[in-house]
Amino acid sequence: INQLPEESEMVIEIRAVNAKSSGKTDEAARLFYRAWKVKGTRVELLREIANLYSYPDISYMKSKEGLQRGTFAQVTYVKELLKNGLDLSNLTFTRPFLESLYTDMSSRGLTEQTMLSPDNQKSSLSINELHSLIQKLPNTSDEVKEMIRIMEKEKELKNKK
Repeated sequence: INQLPEESEMVIEIRAVNAKSSGKTDEAARLFYRAWKVKGTRVELLREIANLYSYPDISYMKSKEGLQRGTFAQVTYVKELLKNGLDLSNLTFTRPFLESLYTDMSSRGLTEQTMLSPDNQKSSLSINELHSLIQKLPNTSDEVKEMIRIMEKEKELKNKK
């Protein structure tokens, strides 16, 4: 087994797409991340991870670990876009998500948020770094704000049942 070649980036990506279509979010994220780490240049693989954890605010995260993974996914994708001078206009829920995280951290007096990568490596994001990152993002469009309001109403209805 040790003499067999490593899986290619393409094979790992195919496995990630299959995991995603099967609803295995964390496995898909782990595989997309593994494929990205092969060369570290395919930003679209980070976009796939960010899309797996794309929510309008942190209240949609079901666990502390989910929040850590979602924060890692959004922050890493944005940083990579900025590093490469790429377009930030398609980050539908990224700014609202990060703003809700910032508001939560501020209200609870937290100065750092733990992030958890798909391969379970922990890192931290300071509140100052988060604030700086938010300032670099485009403002949330009125259409997205309306979409978030509709999602919030649907969430409230589900919670009442």
